[in-house]
Amino acid sequence: SLQGRYLHVSDYACELLRYDREELLRFKPGQLSQRSETEQAAKVERFRREGKATGRAPVRRKDGTVIELEYSAFRTSVGGEEGFVSVAKLPEPAR
Repeated sequence: SLQGRYLHVSDYACELLRYDREELLRFKPGQLSQRSETEQAAKVERFRREGKATGRAPVRRKDGTVIELEYSAFRTSVGGEEGFVSVAKLPEPAR
């Protein structure tokens, strides 16, 4: 949402990050990121300015392990309300 809250998380996200749905919904976007605060703030500012972002990010699982995710995010409007949609997955193995 534009208020910086997750409105929905998938079963895949719960399984991948090892949190239950209610736990993940309490996080704000970026809270699980393992980027420095400066780098994270710059990424968020660029995303807000451009309305889209793609890349890879280190993310902390519930057990403390860190995994790298590939993500794509964009601004959208549904039913007249603006918000953001993001999709993340494990990167494909190098070939």
